[in-house]
Amino acid sequence: PPAASPAFLKFLSAEAKELNSRNVDVAGAEERMRTLVASLNPADIRYAAELVTGMKGPANERIMAAYSVSQALATLAAGPALDAAREAAEKIVTQPFHSDRAAPHSADEVMNAQAKSFALMNVDALAERAAKDQPSREALERMGKAAKDPLVQKYIQEKLRRLPPL
Repeated sequence: PPAASPAFLKFLSAEAKELNSRNVDVAGAEERMRTLVASLNPADIRYAAELVTGMKGPANERIMAAYSVSQALATLAAGPALDAAREAAEKIVTQPFHSDRAAPHSADEVMNAQAKSFALMNVDALAERAAKDQPSREALERMGKAAKDPLVQKYIQEKLRRLPPL
């Protein structure tokens, strides 16, 4: 995977541990995420996409990586980091998932569900941005054509259909 900044790696590790805590300071976690997203660089975002699509490593770190990409899509101003977030979302959304015919309660079934949830999280963030941003709308349209999963493809088409004119 591409190299990520030490601050991003530290954030992923620390926040991943917090996901399993009983007493999470939600406001503090949201503030940490906002601060992190504002400082993301394209290499951090590419690393997050690789972590998510590689489906290796701790599950909670993959969750935080997928969430950080979606938050970058939702909040970053135009520039190289936002461009990298769009590319990362396309990679996450268009990746081939594990078989839909996986045995019930198997590791493949869990991996497939995780991959779909990561994809849908990023579709939602990009669709929100696409309501007011032509490059994001174009990325969502490309994803709609390139998504390999029929459920994800249908979800994207519905999001596109509901977008207001620019």
